[in-house]
Amino acid sequence: MTDIFVYGTLQYPEVLRALIGRVPDLTPATLTGYRRYCVSQQVFPAIIPGEADDSVKGYTLYGLNAHEVKVMDEFESEEYVKTAGAVLNAETDRLESVLYYVWHPSLESQLERRSWSPEAFREQHLQAYTKMCIEFAAELRSRTQW
Repeated sequence: MTDIFVYGTLQYPEVLRALIGRVPDLTPATLTGYRRYCVSQQVFPAIIPGEADDSVKGYTLYGLNAHEVKVMDEFESEEYVKTAGAVLNAETDRLESVLYYVWHPSLESQLERRSWSPEAFREQHLQAYTKMCIEFAAELRSRTQW
């Protein structure tokens, strides 16, 4: 089983249900040393390494199985690099080992140097984004054997 820190569209239960068919156990967490930015002409964010005192708030998803991790990998595509590290669990105040997706360094020119707003995403884009995720998951199931 795998634990993944999410900080953007994957933190919404509707999106998780659309992609993997369930909402895993999750806990608020903070990843230090990274910054979250908007991706140009997209509704989703990305993180890149920042300064030591930078941080990104999100959630740790616990207990994803191998199939669910493959779905996440496909969804994040080559634009992101799956990275191992540690996040601070907001409930226990302890560090936990997780995986997370970092924007590919060769694509940094596609980032807008402004913060991504989870609240604005929820209000303006969540419904349409969830529909897109349902379609993505159906298409993925139709072309894969796992």
